[in-house]
Amino acid sequence: MKKSVSISLIFLLLTFFISCKKDPTMPALKFPEGKGILSVRQTGLFFIKGEQNPILLKFIKVTEDSRCPSDARCIWAGEVVAEIQLNKQGPFSVASSEATEPALFFEGKHITITKVLPNRGNSNTPIKQEDYQLEFSVSK
Repeated sequence: MKKSVSISLIFLLLTFFISCKKDPTMPALKFPEGKGILSVRQTGLFFIKGEQNPILLKFIKVTEDSRCPSDARCIWAGEVVAEIQLNKQGPFSVASSEATEPALFFEGKHITITKVLPNRGNSNTPIKQEDYQLEFSVSK
């Protein structure tokens, strides 16, 4: 009797923990103006005025952050490089540097990073992946 109660309890706990797991098929955020902010592992549907098909952009991770720390003097502002998927293809790399404008060209669209959050702190404080938010712009 005790054994069957224990097995039932274990089964209920496992069912509970599995159901509490985050849904990997979270719906995409919609950006009707072609511009929006995504956090790491978020997906956005970027609409472009006059275009039938929006671009599905998934922000996978930041692969490089060479921005100048607040406690340093730099001759170059640096850049952030992100890994993304576009319409479930990729991964692609896109950089925030103005020198690489437009950062990425995909299916006739320009994909750019227009803002990086959070701002770079001092050189001793690394930014965690889950803290990054990037503003993407998709245009003709």
